[in-house]
Amino acid sequence: MTANEASLTALAASAAFRSEESKRSIEKALKQMRRDGEAISVAAVARRAGLARATVYRHKKLLEKIHRQRRSAAPDRPADGSAAAVPQPAADPDAGVIAGMHLRLRHKDAKIAELTRQIKHLEGTIARLHGEIDDLSPD
Repeated sequence: MTANEASLTALAASAAFRSEESKRSIEKALKQMRRDGEAISVAAVARRAGLARATVYRHKKLLEKIHRQRRSAAPDRPADGSAAAVPQPAADPDAGVIAGMHLRLRHKDAKIAELTRQIKHLEGTIARLHGEIDDLSPD
């Protein structure tokens, strides 16, 4: 295997790894949003997963799942046909800000963990490629 072929193989492996990581992030975000009863949309799932919307759109099967969930996530009406009760705002006006900050912190922690995994994977790839370069170098 030439150095160029090794580079292409490593790039393909890295792209596949990133794609799987983003798929797992999207699935995890969708699961959490369903569990928490949050409104589901492509933008909301992307935000929760810490990804760009374009990344979500690249995963066609997950995109279909999001669209199905979005349609089924409409609030249910009570059996008597009346409108559902509107939730009352929190008594503490800072509670929303604090909750938002906690959510952003969780997103940042998840993103850091994802980037750490990617770095470890790429460091392994670099080490392997350095080994191949050393094997190909005449001594």
